[in-house]
Amino acid sequence: MQTLKKLLSIGIQPGMFYRERRKISVINIAGLIGGFSSMIFMLKNYNNGLNDLAVLNGITMLAGFSVLYFNFKHYYTYPAVIVGLIYSLSCATSAMMYNNNMEFYLLLFMGIYFILLNDFLTLLLFSVVNAVLFLFIFSNPHYLSGYPAVSELHRFIVLLNGILLFLFFLYYFKKQTLNHQHQIEAQNKKLMLLNRNKEKLFAILAHDIRGPINSAGAAFAMVQNKMISKEEFEEISLKLNQQISNVRENVDTLLMWSQSQLNGIKVNKANISLKPVVLKLISSFEILLESKDLTMVTSDLPDLKIYADEDHLEIILRNLLSNAIKFSFPKGTIMISAAQKDNCAEISIQDFGIGISSENAAIILQSHSFYSSYGTLNEKGTGLGLKFCSEFAEKNGGRINLKSKEGEGSCFTLRVPLAE
Repeated sequence: MQTLKKLLSIGIQPGMFYRERRKISVINIAGLIGGFSSMIFMLKNYNNGLNDLAVLNGITMLAGFSVLYFNFKHYYTYPAVIVGLIYSLSCATSAMMYNNNMEFYLLLFMGIYFILLNDFLTLLLFSVVNAVLFLFIFSNPHYLSGYPAVSELHRFIVLLNGILLFLFFLYYFKKQTLNHQHQIEAQNKKLMLLNRNKEKLFAILAHDIRGPINSAGAAFAMVQNKMISKEEFEEISLKLNQQISNVRENVDTLLMWSQSQLNGIKVNKANISLKPVVLKLISSFEILLESKDLTMVTSDLPDLKIYADEDHLEIILRNLLSNAIKFSFPKGTIMISAAQKDNCAEISIQDFGIGISSENAAIILQSHSFYSSYGTLNEKGTGLGLKFCSEFAEKNGGRINLKSKEGEGSCFTLRVPLAE
């Protein structure tokens, strides 16, 4: 079965449109069926002493198998037409010599080429040739009467074979068309879901960005109009800094998402020491940790060597750490640990905050949806960060696992290959 699929895909190149792929596949299958059936008739006719008919069968056999060679060499249009004309002339000659019903194959060829050919002029000429040959033979059966006519059983077998071939090609065309239609419907559903998610995402971003900007503008206006004191402004500025920090994180995430959509995700793997990366990220979160009076525990953090893209590793850990801080209760604890398992490093970031319900946990790492919620101090995210984490982990040969219980906290575990 696998060999047959390879034969039918000869000549199909990446990036081809569906119609071109179907055309090449149908030409291949027609060549295989025509070649093998001609071989069988050639042997049968040779054994029966019909040497001239066996020669015609040999010509069509070679013509049938030759289409595989032409497709392999990427000669698509004219070789297929030439092979079709060879088949038509051979069938017409065979019908005029032996009155064996081969003229009906001319109609079969017309139907197949009507589906395959894009060039109207070539299709018209091919159809006219076949139609003229068919009408002439149908009006003048056994035109070359010097040859013996085949038996009625032979005529019946030839006609039955043509009908079965016609039904087979109809079934094949229908199956390919339905498969393509199902693919289009699946892609449309995926696009509709993506569009809905993007609309929801931009609505969230517009709301979350507008709020801090309006607050900052109002605060500056009050300072300018001397409506608040310096101490009051300092108190307000702490809250504004928190809001602006959230906005900056969301904008950075959105920029990463847009870049990945435009250029794809590029991976540059290298051997990385885990501990320095984690300690650097923790130091970048010092202000947020202090604002919520959180304790970061890294006592079980060995300095493992990881084989991954360093930028991607930082993005993943930064997002997971940011989420752990966001959803931790004030004066809580966040634990970072790592262990070696099956030639991989498993890096776990655990918080003891609000946790995630089983329903939301099921959709967090899905590829076509995103989940967003407020943190313990009303910090707001886009839901894209975790999606990036999952995609970057997969691009680096790893994955992310989530364990969470609502009201008790969450534990995200990043699994990536160790350096060799």
